[in-house]
Amino acid sequence: RLVRLYGLPSPDAGTDLGADAWPWQVRVRVLGRFALELDGEPVVFKGKVPRKPLALLGALVCFGGRDVPLARLADALWPDQDGDDALRALNTALFRLRALLGRGDALVVADGRISIDRTLMWTDLHAFEAACAAADRGDVSALHRAQALYRGALLDGEDDAVWAIDARERLHRRSQRVFALVGTSVPN
Repeated sequence: RLVRLYGLPSPDAGTDLGADAWPWQVRVRVLGRFALELDGEPVVFKGKVPRKPLALLGALVCFGGRDVPLARLADALWPDQDGDDALRALNTALFRLRALLGRGDALVVADGRISIDRTLMWTDLHAFEAACAAADRGDVSALHRAQALYRGALLDGEDDAVWAIDARERLHRRSQRVFALVGTSVPN
């Protein structure tokens, strides 16, 4: 409550090891099963799950979350539609996703690219990759942070997310290196 009242700036989720404990307005977990939290509460859908907006969010996170070309997202999520139809479907999903998040400003679109506003949204993937980078520089606490963040394969159980296969394999190899340093096995 105080963070919002005083408009305190968020820490850098990539470099600040305490960023995971920050009261992020939006948290997205893609390591293991997909999960979305708004203001610290897990999002539970009553009725139909908005699959395309959530797939859009998952793909955006998987593609790095920064300056992701809209055409790349449209091609990944609507591979059977032509370019214009896919972009229209993307714009509809983006509108619905912003409404779902309750924060239109959490996703920034400019010059045909979309980015996550990392002052409003935390992702476990970004935090994991930052922890791995710190671990590569010899930060032992970052090893344990990476281990805690890795709850399983990228978008585990999302078999229709074929666009995530390359990132899933890359992250699995990265997690194997990190867990070998910690001396534990990679969780399934």
